[in-house]
Amino acid sequence: SSTGQYAGIALLIAQAGLAELAATTALINLRYSLMSLSLSQKLSATSPRPVGTWKRLVMAAGVTDEIYAVNITRPQLTFAHFFASMIPPLLGWTAGTLTGVYVGRGLPPAILSATGMLIFALFVAIVMPAFKASVRVRLVVAISVGVSLALAFVPAFAGLSTGWRIIIATLIAAGVGATFFPETEGEVSGEAPSNSARRKPNTNPSPEPRPGKTEAKTKNPNPEPRPDESTQKAQR
Repeated sequence: SSTGQYAGIALLIAQAGLAELAATTALINLRYSLMSLSLSQKLSATSPRPVGTWKRLVMAAGVTDEIYAVNITRPQLTFAHFFASMIPPLLGWTAGTLTGVYVGRGLPPAILSATGMLIFALFVAIVMPAFKASVRVRLVVAISVGVSLALAFVPAFAGLSTGWRIIIATLIAAGVGATFFPETEGEVSGEAPSNSARRKPNTNPSPEPRPGKTEAKTKNPNPEPRPDESTQKAQR
């Protein structure tokens, strides 16, 4: 992925080891497996038509952070919607790559240095909708920021390289979030639970009695005794 390449180049410049390079890129790219599983579940649950294997393979080739963020918030996910959302990013990546190759050489060093922050701005923009909608996401972000700051400034961790800091912060934040702050589907998509979901349905409703019939069905608690046949014959 582009993020893995970006991180890998930074680690190569820092002369990181092969184990650190492999672990960092593998952990960064592991998110695509989680995104694919999430999209597959949403596709099976909301698509009006069954989606075959070949279409799913096409969709898997287009799973990126931006495309995932757009489609996971849809109330209904279909192959047509997903494929249409793949076209603008593909055109933008291709055009941006060509522009960077031919125009980047003529830009001043100050601008070239500033463009290195664009990828981080992209990820901030992707996570902001979930960050605003969910308290749990904000807690996980706070944990990751706290762990990253501790690894960067605590003297005991001064020997750790950038790659291992990313690995440790990611594992701790993701592990704590998945264990103590699991997200529901509605919270991930930014939807609030409906009133019907909040109310527990009454499985044994009792019908209300209709007026006029209850009194007729009620028995007389003190019925008058009926004379038997022997008493009637004696009276005659």
